[in-house]
Amino acid sequence: MAYYTENSPSIAEFFTWINNTNEGSTEAQTLVNLDFFKWLRDETGAQFDIYAFDAGNIDGAAGTYGSTDSARFHAHFPNGFGPAAEKARELGMRLGVWGGADGFGDTKETREKRREMIVSLCRDHGFGLFKFDTVCGVLRKEYRQYFTKMIEECRKYVPELVILNHRNDLGGAQQYCTTKLWESAECYIDVLYSNKVPAPHHRGGTLMRGNPDNLERLMEDHGVCLSSCLDFWADEMVIQVFCRSLILSPEIYGNPWLLREDELRTMGRLMVLKRRFREAMVHADKLPEETFGPNAVSRGDDTIRFITVRNLEWEKKAFSFSVSEASCGRMNRAYARMLHPYETDMGCIEGKEISFEVEPWRTCLIVLSREPLPDIGVKGARLRPMTGPASKAFRGRIYGLPGEEITFRLTGSDRERYTKALLNGKDASALLSGGKCTFTFPGNPVSRGGVKIGALAKAPVPSDAERMYEICAFAADNNALEVRSLERSGDTDVPQIKAARDAFFGQDTFVYRGIWDKYLFDGREDTFFMASTVEGDQRISGGALRIDTGKKITADMLRVTFLAEDGETLDALAAYGGEEPGSLRKLDCMNITAGGREKCRFVPKTVPEITDINVDRVTAEFALEGPVRYLRLEGTPVRVCDARLIKNGETLPREGWRASNLFAPYRMLPCHSFMTGTVHLDSYPAGSRICVALNGRHGTDAVYALLELPDGTLVGAPDKAPSFPANQFEHFIARTQSNNTFYFPILPEYEGRDIKVHVLRMRNGFDGFIADVYVAEGDILPCFAELVLE
Repeated sequence: MAYYTENSPSIAEFFTWINNTNEGSTEAQTLVNLDFFKWLRDETGAQFDIYAFDAGNIDGAAGTYGSTDSARFHAHFPNGFGPAAEKARELGMRLGVWGGADGFGDTKETREKRREMIVSLCRDHGFGLFKFDTVCGVLRKEYRQYFTKMIEECRKYVPELVILNHRNDLGGAQQYCTTKLWESAECYIDVLYSNKVPAPHHRGGTLMRGNPDNLERLMEDHGVCLSSCLDFWADEMVIQVFCRSLILSPEIYGNPWLLREDELRTMGRLMVLKRRFREAMVHADKLPEETFGPNAVSRGDDTIRFITVRNLEWEKKAFSFSVSEASCGRMNRAYARMLHPYETDMGCIEGKEISFEVEPWRTCLIVLSREPLPDIGVKGARLRPMTGPASKAFRGRIYGLPGEEITFRLTGSDRERYTKALLNGKDASALLSGGKCTFTFPGNPVSRGGVKIGALAKAPVPSDAERMYEICAFAADNNALEVRSLERSGDTDVPQIKAARDAFFGQDTFVYRGIWDKYLFDGREDTFFMASTVEGDQRISGGALRIDTGKKITADMLRVTFLAEDGETLDALAAYGGEEPGSLRKLDCMNITAGGREKCRFVPKTVPEITDINVDRVTAEFALEGPVRYLRLEGTPVRVCDARLIKNGETLPREGWRASNLFAPYRMLPCHSFMTGTVHLDSYPAGSRICVALNGRHGTDAVYALLELPDGTLVGAPDKAPSFPANQFEHFIARTQSNNTFYFPILPEYEGRDIKVHVLRMRNGFDGFIADVYVAEGDILPCFAELVLE
């Protein structure tokens, strides 16, 4: 029978899907990942209970039942699961694994072999979780009895074994399972879950998800995916951890090491709070929408309540309610503290309402307690703690706006542990004895985002529409979503974060998908930049290889090397180049040279291993006259191995070069209608963006937005939701025909100016949608002061 009930405290799980796919992980990569979780625990106090291997480590997709005795398994885990299990145990974690519910074969011998393998994972290695997914295969009805006996035996060794049921009809065996998959939904952002309406960031769709019926907790919402489109990840995590508070919460998957260090410290703080109060959070009440907004929940007992609200609108939303309303009559007086998006002590609330504002498309977490929390807090400022409870010194960041003056004091009895306080390196020890501190953030005051600044209207298609389109195509990229996340977060000085990132991007199953434009310029003969075709051709109307060298370069020739499969020809190959995207001239082909037949490493969709395919290495050279920056090639094979500019026989440096390969040639999808408008931009917090929200049906891959500055410069959108097409690591990008939103970072040179906003609707699209323009802020304020208590 199931070990867990609706009143069981939550457990924290990480699972590896998207850190690896059906090819599985390796022992070396797993140990690197566990080193990361040790760092996270030591630095922040974040404690995970389960580290679960996902598909491909034993079983695989489409009925691929495996074995820990196989050569394939031993190639990945030469010492079996032992080293990983031991390291996990040292961290207070158990391992888990994905698989199919069947795999028993058709004979008594094969049944026994499967049973022994699964049971041994619990008996010998203490596995704490099995996820049984129909993606591998379904459990035959006549084999439910064997499944039941197998799980009963596993629980003799691990009574708290978690069983996740993904889409299986298990009949009576369901009673042995811990959860079902709620809504049958997965949360890989812009792949398996994307925005359904225009929103200022990519996670609007997951913020709109509600709660299971009757706030049931023995369900799985598939957790928070930390791999793609990372902005506003914490808003989603607050809902998953504190609002739904399912039996698996927090539950995260993907590549959390792609977050910045400060974000990982915020994740740790949320996990510490959840673990401390998880027993209380098994109890919950729905809150009335007219006061608290959609899907709001109050969790806790008679002594502490966690209230989660959200704003799913484009403008700020004010909330005001009493302690009694928020605690569902359990309290009339309470100490209130906002915990997200920043921590702010709101004082003792009695006989008045709690009032605050929530930024557009954000989540807010409030805690009400009969006694004040002992944790270091601030009143009159916005705090994010950066250290965990085991740290001798407290470090935090006080956030604010340019030019903003704040006066704040410390709260929480934990401040009595310290004798010295520093703010940006200057003594502020008066804070420890109840004194106040005044601080002014550097810079000039700015306007706030969360405002509509204009709307677009139809106009005649301009004569330079092709130029506009090419600028849009060159502004975006088609790299894997994880590459975009890496570039978003920047480098790290933390060895464990860097090692986990390097292990992910360095695994052969990432490299030989060819999903990063840098492979085009790395000088290696075995790598390539590939237009994804493994789940259907992702190229829009045949696509085109575009290269931006970042600056004008004078060279004698362009040399491009292809790896052509059988059936791929260069009959339609054409190259164009120029100084500007809209003035590319056709280049003369000097020669095409076949280098001979060879093997190429590749990761096909249908086989969970790297395989070798036969290709022809072909090099084409094109003559150049005058400087070039932008290059476009049409009619290329899907794999392009190398591209370089040659001058006087020497290869010119390629630092900073970018490429894309999925966007259509303009002649295939010309512009058929046009919208435009003028907006005025004030000065906004750094990290703010212009959002062009398209409400209604416009067509798939059929609209592009750009800005026109007063001097005539055109700027294409580098990002949109759902994301621009990408060469995928796991699954193709969600490509929706309605309600897309385009994003433009607001640069300093835009401030105080009138800027035109344009939208091109291509031949494959539809008219009738509405285009509104907003300014939205980033997920964190741009200024902070370091608070240190020693």
